[in-house]
Amino acid sequence: MTISRPTLLAALLAIAASVFLPGCDDFALADKLYKIIVLDPAKDKVPINDSAIELRVTGGTAPYTFTLTAVDLYSGTSSESIGAIPTGKVSSGTYTPGGAIGRMRITVEDSDGKSDEAYVEVVPPTPSFTLSPTIAGSNMSVVIDVSPYSPSVDHLTLNYQDITGSITLVSDTIDMTGYSTPSDGPSPWLDISATNWSYVFRLYAVAGSYVSLPAVRGLYSP
Repeated sequence: MTISRPTLLAALLAIAASVFLPGCDDFALADKLYKIIVLDPAKDKVPINDSAIELRVTGGTAPYTFTLTAVDLYSGTSSESIGAIPTGKVSSGTYTPGGAIGRMRITVEDSDGKSDEAYVEVVPPTPSFTLSPTIAGSNMSVVIDVSPYSPSVDHLTLNYQDITGSITLVSDTIDMTGYSTPSDGPSPWLDISATNWSYVFRLYAVAGSYVSLPAVRGLYSP
């Protein structure tokens, strides 16, 4: 079970109230204890040029000021925009990722000067692909056709998994060097068992240490 930062904060304040301020209600506690501010982005991993995510702020005193900084950038997209946040003093905020792949630090500061920071990983866009199976005897050959993809990344990684009985995981790496159209790109043949079609395929784009969200396809027995 994962506990969010705001939930953890509330629990810590409740413990502090019971130990140090017996008899105080929640409102009195808020007045007496130092008002901590917590920044909690709605997502910590987003594709480049994706839609805006909410920058949830707990505690502190509005209005807030947000600051965006690139901590680490993938060299292939380092000249692209790192994204956008609200300017000036605002009551709430969002982050819209740009075209740069990397790790972004977002800082919030309230009107009393208290601050917190959080990190968002901006990753390559999710690739797209199709599967074309052909059965020959006891083997099934699968053609992987990858759609045109940009920006330029290091490679695509394909995982395919037999989801029947004992689960096995096999990985293959598709080199994306010089890839611009389907005819230029790879269409690897994978020979797997045709006796059961219960396979799940996941395709990731990899740019340095940054990995996209997966594209998922399945082949199942009729």
